[in-house]
Amino acid sequence: MLLFFVLGCVLLQQASSLTLTDDEFMRLPELFKLEKYYECLRQPGDTYCYVNARLYGNDSNDIYRTLVEYSAENFIHFDRTLIHWGICLRQSCSSFLRSNRTESLEACINSTLERYQLRARVTSSLCTDYQPETILDNGDYAFAAVLIILLLLNFLGSAYDFYLSKYSKEQGDIVTKFLLCFAIRRNWRSMLTRHGTSTKIKRLKCLDGFRTISICLVLLGHCPIPSLITSDNPALVERTYSNLPFHILVNGTLIVQSFFIISGLLTMYSTLVEGNNFSWKLLPQGILKRWLRLTPPYAMVMFFVMTLGRRMGDGPFWKPIIETEAEDCYHAWWRHLLYIQNYFDNNQCMAHAWYLAADFQLSILGIIIAYVLNGARAQKMAIGALFAVGLLTPAVQVFMQNLHAILIVSPEMALNFFVNDDTFNNLYKRGHTNLSCYALGLALAFLIYNLKESDIGSHKYKKFRLFYWMLFPIELFIVLTGAIFYIPGIQIPLGVRMVYSSSIKVLFGAMIFFHIFFTILKVDKTHRGILNWAGWGILAKFTYSTYIVHVCILRTYTADNDALSRTTFYKILMSYTSLLVLSFVLALTLWFIVEKPVANLVKTFIFPAPPKKVEKTKSVSMVADLASSKETVEVKI
Repeated sequence: MLLFFVLGCVLLQQASSLTLTDDEFMRLPELFKLEKYYECLRQPGDTYCYVNARLYGNDSNDIYRTLVEYSAENFIHFDRTLIHWGICLRQSCSSFLRSNRTESLEACINSTLERYQLRARVTSSLCTDYQPETILDNGDYAFAAVLIILLLLNFLGSAYDFYLSKYSKEQGDIVTKFLLCFAIRRNWRSMLTRHGTSTKIKRLKCLDGFRTISICLVLLGHCPIPSLITSDNPALVERTYSNLPFHILVNGTLIVQSFFIISGLLTMYSTLVEGNNFSWKLLPQGILKRWLRLTPPYAMVMFFVMTLGRRMGDGPFWKPIIETEAEDCYHAWWRHLLYIQNYFDNNQCMAHAWYLAADFQLSILGIIIAYVLNGARAQKMAIGALFAVGLLTPAVQVFMQNLHAILIVSPEMALNFFVNDDTFNNLYKRGHTNLSCYALGLALAFLIYNLKESDIGSHKYKKFRLFYWMLFPIELFIVLTGAIFYIPGIQIPLGVRMVYSSSIKVLFGAMIFFHIFFTILKVDKTHRGILNWAGWGILAKFTYSTYIVHVCILRTYTADNDALSRTTFYKILMSYTSLLVLSFVLALTLWFIVEKPVANLVKTFIFPAPPKKVEKTKSVSMVADLASSKETVEVKI
C-alpha cells in the first residue's frame, strides 16, 4: 500500500489536469450568479427564481468545448455546463414573460448567453413570490407549544428542586420525581459528574476524548460546504484538489468508522459488566432503550426543521436548501423515527442522520449477540461472522453497481449534500456496508473486559510505545491514500476499487482499535493524558446533540446568504470556529431542555433501577448511560 500511495502522490502532483487561467475563466459563463434578492421582491407580482440550467452549443464553439472538457474531470471540478443562477423574473426578464414560467426563464437566460453563442435548458427552478408577511401554519404552532411546555417544565422542575433543597421535603411521590427530571441544577451536577468508581468503568474514560475530538474533526470536514455553494471564486475550490493536505478533509469521511467501533464496544462492554442472563426477553427491552435514547433530541430537531426552521430566514438559497429539506422531512419523518432512512435515497431531510440509522440497525445486531446468544464462545463466533460479512459487502456492492471505492467528495456532488450520489447511497450510508468496524468494537469489548488490573500500566506493554505514537500518523496516511481516486485521467480498475473499498475501513478501524486499547493499557503517559483529560467527560455528553444540530446550522447559514462571497482560507477557518462554538452551545441547550430530562424520565419511570444492590446498580447505570449515548457523528456524517 505504501508504494501504491507514493505512486498516487506523484501522479496527483503531475497529473495532466485541464487547468484554466483567470483570464480564461473570465471568458466563460458564470457558474454561480445572483441578482439582488430583496430589491426584487418589493411588490405583489414580483418573483425571484433560483435556476439550474444545462448549457448547449456547437462542437465548433471553443467556449462550449472548453466547458465540456473541463467538466469531464468531475472529481475535482464543478460541472461548468450546469449553471446556477438567481434571476429576478419581472425586472430582468420582463421582455420574455410568457404563460409558462420555465419558457420565460430559458428565453431570459438565452438572451444573456448570446454573446457566448450558447443555449440553455432549464433543468429545475425554485421560485419565490412576493409575500408581505410570514404565515404560520398548525405545525409551527404545534412546535412552539411543545417548546413552551418543555421550557415550562424546566422552570417548574428547577423551582421545585430549589424548594425541596431549602425545606428538606420528601421526594418520593410521582409528581415530584417527574418534575425533578427537568431540574436544571440536578442535571448540571450530572453534567459535571464523570463515570463511577468501578475500575471496569474507569477504563473507558478515554472514549470521551476520542468522541469529542472526532466530532470536532467531523465539523471541520463539513465547514467548507458554504464555500462550495455561495462562492464567487469557485476556481479556487477546484484548485485545492491538487494539494495533497486538502485530501485529509475530503477523505476524512473515514472518521465515522471510529464511532461504529465505539458503539459496538459500549454495547458489548455494558452487557459484560452487568452480567445479565441471556434471554430473548431482553431484546425488545434493549432496542426500546436505544430508541428512547436517540429519538427525543433527534425528533425535536427534525420537528424544528419541518416547522419554524423554515420561517427563520429568506434569500435566493432558502428554497433550494431549507424549504426543500423541510418538504422532504414532511414526507419522510416516519422513516427517520424508525431509523430506516439510510435505505431510502434522494432525500434531503437530515441527510447527515444516515449514521444514526446505520448505528441503530447495527446496535440491534449487537444487542442480539450481547443479550440473546448464550456463552462467550457463541458470541465470539457471531462477531467473527459479522466481521467477515462486513469485510465482503463493500466489495460486492462496488462490483454489483460499479461504484467508486470511497465517497468522492467532488464539488458538484457537495452542492446537493451527496443525496444523489450512487456511492453515498449504496456504499457509504447503508448499515450492512459498515459492519466490519462495528464488529471490531464488539471484539474490543471482550479484550478490554478480560484485562487484569495488573495489565494496566504493565511494563510488558511499554515495548508498544513507538507503535502507539505512530498510530495517529498511520491513520492520516490511510486517509490520504484516498487521494489516488482524484487523479485526473486515470480510470481505477474495478478489482482495485473492490479491494480498496473493503480493506480501507478495516485498516482504519484497526488503527482506532489499537489506539483505544493501548490508551487503556497506559502504554504512554503524555498521549494518554491528553485523551483522559477530565474536560472531555463534560464535552462528550453533548457530542450526540452537536452532531444532530451542526448540519442544520450550516444549511441555515448557507441559505441565509443573499449574495455570493469570496472564498478564502481565513473565512473557512472563521466559519469552522463559529460552527464549533455555536454547535456546542445549541447542543448544551438541547441537552438541558430535551436530552437529559427525557433520559431521566426513562430511568425513573420506564426502566427504573432495582431497589437492591445499590452500589452495583449505580455503576452499571453509568455504563448503560455511556453505552446508550453513543454520541457521535461527520461525519458524520
